[in-house]
Amino acid sequence: MISWLLIFMVMGFFIMLGLRMGPIYMQNYMVKNIMQELQQEPLISRKPLIEIRKMLQRRFDINGIENLKREHIKISRAGGETTVAVVYEVRQPIVGNVDVVVSFNETLELIAN
Repeated sequence: MISWLLIFMVMGFFIMLGLRMGPIYMQNYMVKNIMQELQQEPLISRKPLIEIRKMLQRRFDINGIENLKREHIKISRAGGETTVAVVYEVRQPIVGNVDVVVSFNETLELIAN
């Protein structure tokens, strides 16, 4: 009986961990999709960097991505190649003072259409 109780406790912990971390990975999946959609925009590599940042930020706001701030989005242009990088981390409390920290680094090179 005690061994079954221990097994259920361990299973419960991992289920709780999955329920807490699932939304974090779903938001990261949405970030990846938004960045891929940005690649499909006509003449995106010729637009000013500020306009690209505004487009991204608007799409993040519309989709309810709350873990991203302005400083997490890095956009640079060198030699006619535009690179968009979204680097951020999410801290999610699990139990008491135990947190899980998940880091993401998504990079996209915009190709001239």
